[in-house]
Amino acid sequence: MGMIKIISRQFILFLLLTAFGFTQNPVWNSSSSNVPGAQTGGTGGSFISNMYSVKMVDSNTGFAVGYGGVVLKTTDGGLNWTQLSMELMPLGSFYSIDMLDANTGFAVGNNRSGISDPNKRVIKKTTDGGSTWTYQLDSMSGGTWLTAVDMLDASTGFAVGTGGTILKTTDGGTNWISQTSGTSKSLKS
Repeated sequence: MGMIKIISRQFILFLLLTAFGFTQNPVWNSSSSNVPGAQTGGTGGSFISNMYSVKMVDSNTGFAVGYGGVVLKTTDGGLNWTQLSMELMPLGSFYSIDMLDANTGFAVGNNRSGISDPNKRVIKKTTDGGSTWTYQLDSMSGGTWLTAVDMLDASTGFAVGTGGTILKTTDGGTNWISQTSGTSKSLKS
């Protein structure tokens, strides 16, 4: 009799978990991009076809970065996205963005002048919600590029990339100092 009670308790627990536990998973809804010129499939004439990183500042404001140096911004929780006017990088990309707040943030990636030119590490900063972006770093790097950025506060942050690259700033992005990583492998966050 004791064995039947244990089995029936386990069976009831299984039924409860099956009925209620699995329905608690979050649901992801897809929506159209609502970006003029964006493509929803394939590649071609639009730089907006490959986005690599998204950073939401709050429930409404967010930024996304991607191929060609494109930066998109939403102010309605992602229902609509606007391409910010900035210098595109046709032979480069932004791979990561980190925003300290709705105004101040950093985007990192790579760029090159021509198809046969080596990659350059790129860090750009905005202090006006993405309306303008200024170069914080635009340097030759022996073919390496930056893949991620994380700002700890308004002064201190790190950027990592291919070839074991680690850069650190302690002055809000004005200067980026190379750190020893001990590896030549790509670093990502």
